Amino acid sequence: MAHDEILEFLQELDRLHDRLRGHTSELLLHGAALGDHRELSHELLTDRREDGSVEVSLLHRFVVGITPDYALTHEVDLVARLTVSTPHSSARVAVDAYLDHPVADLPEGPSVLWERQVDGVGLGEALRFLGAAVEELRGLENPFGPLADRDRT
Repeated sequence: MAHDEILEFLQELDRLHDRLRGHTSELLLHGAALGDHRELSHELLTDRREDGSVEVSLLHRFVVGITPDYALTHEVDLVARLTVSTPHSSARVAVDAYLDHPVADLPEGPSVLWERQVDGVGLGEALRFLGAAVEELRGLENPFGPLADRDRT
């Protein structure tokens, strides 16, 4: 990658991270449907894998305390992930949940509440897909699915 391409790549990731950070902060501040005991963290993670690829994750994690002391929690991740490799890359935008007990039709443990994914594409296409999927996620009426139904948690 040329210097200008790297700069554009980093700027687009920063823009998407800001879009998700703003959206998730709004959900935290105005989303009482998750209950009174909730926390939100924003992380930018990188991971160099054994196959030489690099995974970049924009992670926005809600921790919802089922009990006030957070002894039992649900974690909900709004994540945008880009895996960069040669010659093909992949992208995934999702709402992943990790539940300490079942909710509605969701079992205890990991669940995918919403997901968009593309594999085996060029880096530019993966980045464009990531941007479009982040905007689609931001437009969801209820990204938390049954977790936002207070009668079921």
